[in-house]
Amino acid sequence: MSFIFCNYISMEIITTLKREDLEQMIYDQISKCLNSKLSPPQPEPSDRCGINEACVILGTPERPVSKALIYKLTHEKRLKFMKFGRALVFSRQALIDYREENTVLPSSMDDEIKTNLVKSAKKHLRNEK
Repeated sequence: MSFIFCNYISMEIITTLKREDLEQMIYDQISKCLNSKLSPPQPEPSDRCGINEACVILGTPERPVSKALIYKLTHEKRLKFMKFGRALVFSRQALIDYREENTVLPSSMDDEIKTNLVKSAKKHLRNEK
């Protein structure tokens, strides 16, 4: 036991320690070593997912899209999917690509003002006739 602490504590201190103190020092040093070790790499998740996970990918974890929307998009062939028996299976990357392609960026305030002016002008011109 004293060999572990040769670099940290002189032999004289170890021999004068109580058993509980020595055990605590050993525990602290082992815990420190174990905590500094890297955790083993986690395996990459499969690219395949089911309908429940597809709902979360197309929406958000707090507000997933409905299963009805997923079924509608697959029926219209707008969303890539595979079938295993009766189960629908999706590619995570295909879902992410679909989400990116169909995401509308928020319009700037200038664009909204221009749109409202055009609508107002058209309405005003219709009312004059």
